[in-house]
Amino acid sequence: MGGTLSILVNITSKKAICKADSVESDLQRAGWHTIRASRSPGESVETVAARVSGSEALVVVGGDGTVRMMADVAKHLDIPIWQVGAGNENLFARSLGMKSDCDSLLAALEKKSVHYLDRIDVGDESGLLMVSTGFDAQVIEQVANNRSGSVNNLSYVLPVLRVLTGWKPSRLTIRIDGEETVVSRKGWVVIANSPDYGGRFDPVPGALMDDSMLDVLFVPMRGSLDAIGWIVRCRLGLARRDSRLSGGRRVITWRGQNVEVQAEPGSHWQLDGDPLDPDLIQDGLLSARVDSRAIPVLLPADADRPLRALQLDQADPE
Repeated sequence: MGGTLSILVNITSKKAICKADSVESDLQRAGWHTIRASRSPGESVETVAARVSGSEALVVVGGDGTVRMMADVAKHLDIPIWQVGAGNENLFARSLGMKSDCDSLLAALEKKSVHYLDRIDVGDESGLLMVSTGFDAQVIEQVANNRSGSVNNLSYVLPVLRVLTGWKPSRLTIRIDGEETVVSRKGWVVIANSPDYGGRFDPVPGALMDDSMLDVLFVPMRGSLDAIGWIVRCRLGLARRDSRLSGGRRVITWRGQNVEVQAEPGSHWQLDGDPLDPDLIQDGLLSARVDSRAIPVLLPADADRPLRALQLDQADPE
């Protein structure tokens, strides 16, 4: 074993830096040459790619936001990603069965099983997990506005309580592959590429990351109590057996490749757990499309077992 690996780190996180130091030492002891790099906000893909070109894999040490920033580099160079989770949720790694210990990474490097994932393109931005407007997006914006360091589960308690007192669902119209599926209804919409969500809420457990489709879920709602009730039902697994809300209103799901959501101006949006740039939503209209099998990933050595986020039944490009 040997060769070159790039370790891409979220340099704003002490946890990520410490974990990167440990991983780098372990990889070097195993005979790998390592390149340490990061990506600053606004830094071009080409600039980062020039620093890590020639690597056998990109080892991303950070949370899901860091993976999202580095995925463009992986696509540009066609070099697979592995996430060493150092964020709050690490949903990307959870979806793909990636563990943070170096032995799991070394086993994956030895097996060299590369697979290609879809991603969600929203204008000039892209995500690997989900985009949504609803209760979650407003909480995420509150967390971001009050953030002064690393985020953990406790960081969400006060924002949830603040949003709970006054959240009102936006009126939404949804078009999927050109067909109008929801017309001017109040609710919460999730456009999912992964079955995993923060807090193991997992509202779209059937979403796959490699099926060239987006899973769209619409939940009709009247207010924050509906939202909390639905979150609890999903968290307990009850919503998988019965998708009805109080009053008999039913959650609706679709699948498609191009999704447009017309929301009331001022609606909050989030992408992979970060607030979405308002400039990407003109006059309340969000347009999302699937970028099919765009991002190479290094699969765990035991990926022969079922991974609920993947179908693994298509030949990957050479």
